[in-house]
Amino acid sequence: MDIPKSPQNQLNRHIGDLPYDVLHVIFVLCWKAQNEEEGTHFPTIASHVCQTWRRYALATPTFWTVLEFRERRPPIGKYQNWLERSKDCPLDIVIHSTPFRRASVKHAKEIMRLTVPHIRRWRAISVHGLPDKILRLIFDRITQDGAEGLESLEMVKVVEENRDPWFRCSKSRRSPNWKFQPFSKGKVPPKLRHIILEGVSLQYFIGRFERLQALEVLDRFIYEPDSGVQSTHDILSALPDLHVLCVDDRRHARLSIETGHTQRIRASPVPLLTHKSLTQLSVQAPQATRNAIISSLVLPNLRYLLDRKRMEPTLGVCCLPHLSQHRPFPKLVSLRVGGSHSSRPLLSNSWNPPNANVTNMAHLEGALAGLSELRAVTFDHVDFEGSGG
Repeated sequence: MDIPKSPQNQLNRHIGDLPYDVLHVIFVLCWKAQNEEEGTHFPTIASHVCQTWRRYALATPTFWTVLEFRERRPPIGKYQNWLERSKDCPLDIVIHSTPFRRASVKHAKEIMRLTVPHIRRWRAISVHGLPDKILRLIFDRITQDGAEGLESLEMVKVVEENRDPWFRCSKSRRSPNWKFQPFSKGKVPPKLRHIILEGVSLQYFIGRFERLQALEVLDRFIYEPDSGVQSTHDILSALPDLHVLCVDDRRHARLSIETGHTQRIRASPVPLLTHKSLTQLSVQAPQATRNAIISSLVLPNLRYLLDRKRMEPTLGVCCLPHLSQHRPFPKLVSLRVGGSHSSRPLLSNSWNPPNANVTNMAHLEGALAGLSELRAVTFDHVDFEGSGG
C-alpha cells in the first residue's frame, strides 16, 4: 500500500530540491532584509540548518565580506575563518568605538594584524566614534600599505546620543571639534569616489577629494535658507564630478507631512549655480531651506530628488517660477509639488502676499513643459483654485 506523503514532507522535499541559483537568491534577499544590529548574521544561521544549506552558504564568498567590529573584544578567530571563505572578494570593514573603551591600542593592533594583509581587497571602510589616536593608527597603515581598491569611506564622529523627547524615531547627537584629517600625509586612494561624513568638518574633504562622485553629509549646517544655499554651492563648486549629493541637517525633524506655509522664496544674493554632473540630489532640511536650495540650482542631468530612505520630498509651489523660467532640470523623471498642509488660511505678510499661490500656480504649465522626461508628478495639498491653503 502506498503511504501518501504529508504536506510537511512534500514541503521539505521541495526546499531540499531547490537548485543552487534559486536558493542563492533567497539567501541574498534574507541577508539584505536582516537587521544586522540584532547581532545575527543570516549566512551563519543558514550554514547551521542542514548540510546542503551549509555547503551553499560556505560556497558563496560574498556572504563573508563584511567584517564589523562592535564587540568589546574583536572576534579575531571568527573573522579569520570569514576571510578564508571570502576568497578574493572585496571587503567592507566597519569599526565601532566599543573595542577601544579600555585596551584601545591593543585591540586596534589586533584588528590591523587581521585585516591589513588583505588591504588590497578593501572596498569600504567605516569608522564610528573612534579616538583620534586609533584613527591615526588605522589611516597611517592605509597610507603606508596602500588601499588601491578603496572606493568608499564613512567617518562618523559621535560622542553622545540621546533620544529626542518629541520624536522617538530620531536621535539628538553632539559632535566635538574633530581635527583628524585622513590621508593628509599621503596620497588619496585612487578609486575613492564615495564619502559619508557625520559630525566631521566638511571643508577639508571637499578641498582634498576633488574627484568624488558621491557625497553624503549629515551635520548642522543647512538649516537656514541663506546658509543652506551657500553651503550647497560651495560643495558643488568644489566637486565638479559629483553625481550624488545628500545633505541632511540633523536639527530638522523628518516628518511625513510638511507644515510650512511660505509661498515665496526670499531673494538670494547668491547667483544661480550650474552643475553638469549631478544626477541625484537629497536635501533633508526645513521646507523653506529646501525650496531655496532647489531654486538656486541648474542641474541639466538631474534625474532624482530622493532622500536617504529613497523617498521623494516635496518642493513647494514657490519653486514653480524657477522651474518655468530657467528649466533647470530637463531630465528629472519624478516631481512632488506641495502646498500648505494647514486647514487655516495663509497669513498675509511680505513673504505670503494674498495672491502668492495664484502667482506661483500660473507657472505650473511652463514648469511641466520644461520637464521633458518627467514620468510622474504628485500634487500634495496644492490649491488649484484660490490663494488659500
